[in-house]
Amino acid sequence: MLQADGTCREEPLEVRRSVHGPVVAEHAGQPVALKVTSIDRPGLFEQFWRMGLSQSLEEWLAAMEMQQLPIFNTW
Repeated sequence: MLQADGTCREEPLEVRRSVHGPVVAEHAGQPVALKVTSIDRPGLFEQFWRMGLSQSLEEWLAAMEMQQLPIFNTW
């Protein structure tokens, strides 16, 4: 953590997890976890990479045909 004098101080960071994913907040004393849909799909990052490298609409549409990124609305 940055101090007023410009130095840094280390501070521990607690990362809480559940079977549903990381705990991102608490509501009424209960943990709220975040589960990202289809994050375990094998081609998820490949499709994202191909979309980013596409040079034409045709290349982008070809990457979209992989259907590995259901977590984004791209249409």
